[in-house]
Amino acid sequence: MKKLVSFIMAFVIGTNSLSFAQGGVSKTLSAKAAAQYKEFIEEADADYAYDLAYELSTNPKFFDSAQGGRNAGSDAEHRTANYLATEMKKIGLKDVEKVSAKSDLWQYKGSKFKVDGKEYKVYSYATKGTSKVKAEIIYVGKGTMQDYKDIDAKGKIVLVDIDQRNDWWITYPMLEAQHQGAVAILAANVGGFSQIADDALNAQDICGPTSIPTLSIGVADSKEIKE
Repeated sequence: MKKLVSFIMAFVIGTNSLSFAQGGVSKTLSAKAAAQYKEFIEEADADYAYDLAYELSTNPKFFDSAQGGRNAGSDAEHRTANYLATEMKKIGLKDVEKVSAKSDLWQYKGSKFKVDGKEYKVYSYATKGTSKVKAEIIYVGKGTMQDYKDIDAKGKIVLVDIDQRNDWWITYPMLEAQHQGAVAILAANVGGFSQIADDALNAQDICGPTSIPTLSIGVADSKEIKE
């Protein structure tokens, strides 16, 4: 059986046609097209698709650093694109083309974060890099303007809790921390993203200036530091 990456489509099969929604427009396929779709589904290999996704998610050669990451335009993304192009040809696809697109490049080369001599895993958002910084770390809740009331953050590293789905994007507490004079900010995703595990790290786009160094830290490590 040919190995084809399986796709999920919502469909309704009539007597002689197949209907589906695409881009908000309902389309009806001919009996011939429906038969071709059925043939494709029978050839699709979900196990192959899973194995391919697993390989791209676990093999270190597909990441920017030992800490992970595969950002747009990075060396890791190019390695991944080359791998996929080769793989698609290997499974029998004929018209395989790798097409370039203009993109901002931000490449993560790794970082270290220690508190009282203990190292914690972190991952950086696409913000300003930094040389070695040694500073007091303080917890400021959600990192809003109100959370800094009676707190002097100048020259310090701030630790915040964030829910980027229900509250706001990482950009806002990052810029507020900079405004308050902090030298860096660490964010623990307590909701919205990265809930797969308490040690999961997060990376989202920065919708604004690069600002101060901004790192993701696991929820469990964040709790330990707060204690």
